[in-house]
Amino acid sequence: MTKNYPDDSQSRAAAEEDGRIWRWFSELYGNGRLRWCKSTEGWLIAVDGYPLAIEQDFGVAIRISRQRYFSGRRRGLNDDAVRRSTDRLSGWVVSSTLV
Repeated sequence: MTKNYPDDSQSRAAAEEDGRIWRWFSELYGNGRLRWCKSTEGWLIAVDGYPLAIEQDFGVAIRISRQRYFSGRRRGLNDDAVRRSTDRLSGWVVSSTLV
């Protein structure tokens, strides 16, 4: 039986993409531009005050936020989940630890 393993180029590409994502995260966080909080709707991620993603998984929310940030879709979240989450927050909770 033959197993399908990703070849080295796929593994390297995935590792490079992961590195880009977390360097982006670190830079924005270090400059105070990235905010996140956990709500009943999921992880709400915002950059420069613009909500970019709300997802149950933190890593997925970060990846989607980065994608939207670079695509220029900074005002793309107008759904009820984001409004409910941001309405309940008196201010952003900036977490320095990942849960």
